[in-house]
Amino acid sequence: MLDLKPGDLITADAMNTQKALVQYLAERGVGYCLAIKENHPTLQKEVHFLFATVEESRRRKCRTLDADRGRIEERSVTVLPASLLSNRFHQEWNGLKGGCIVKVTNNTEAKGKRGRNSSQTRYFMTTIPFSEDAAAVAGEIIRRHWSIENNVHWALDVSFDQDRMQCTNANYLSNRVTLNKIALNVLRAAQNATDVNGRRNSVKTMQQLCSTPAGAIETMGTALGLQGLLDGVKG
Repeated sequence: MLDLKPGDLITADAMNTQKALVQYLAERGVGYCLAIKENHPTLQKEVHFLFATVEESRRRKCRTLDADRGRIEERSVTVLPASLLSNRFHQEWNGLKGGCIVKVTNNTEAKGKRGRNSSQTRYFMTTIPFSEDAAAVAGEIIRRHWSIENNVHWALDVSFDQDRMQCTNANYLSNRVTLNKIALNVLRAAQNATDVNGRRNSVKTMQQLCSTPAGAIETMGTALGLQGLLDGVKG
C-alpha cells in the first residue's frame, strides 16, 4: 500500500490513469498528475481540441533548456484550466475541475554526427490549481517523474532486454513490463541487503544467483530481510 497523506500529490503514467485510483486518492485528500493517452480516447480528443483552439490569453506557459551528455533539450509546458473540459469529465475525475490540463513538448537536439534530433508531446491532467505559476509547477513535477521513469527504463533494458521484446499482444507486454519492474525491485532490495562497505553484487550477478530455484528463493528471502531462508530446509 502507498503511504499517502493529505496534501500529497502522486504522478503516474497512462496505465494508472484510472477513475478508481482517482477516487481512492480523493477520499484521502491526495492530488494527482496523470498522463492522458489512447486508453481514454474521448478525454484525449477533447484535451487535444482545447489546446488547438483556446485563445492565448487563457494559457500559462514556461520554457526551460537543459544541456546534458551531448544533448540540448528544450522543454515547453503549457497549461489550461481544467474547468474548460466538459462537465462529464469533472464528474468522472474527482478533483479535476479546479486543476489543470497540461501539454509538454520536448525538443531534443543531439550533438555529433550520430546524434538524432527528436520531438515528443505529452498530455496530462492534474489537481494542481490553475494559477500564474501552474506551468512551472506542473512542468517540474512531470520532469522529476519522467527522469525517474527513464532511469528505470534504462535499467530494465540493460537487465531484461526490455526494448528487444517483440509481441503484438498489449496485455502480455503490460504484464511482462510489470513483472520486470517487480523483479528489478527485488534484485535491488537484495543488493542493498548484501551491501558490505559500499561493495555489492551487480544486478547481472544477482540474476545469475537466481538461475536456480534455491538461488531465487534465497534472493527473495534476502530482499525481504529473511536471510538464510533455506537453512532449515537444507538441514
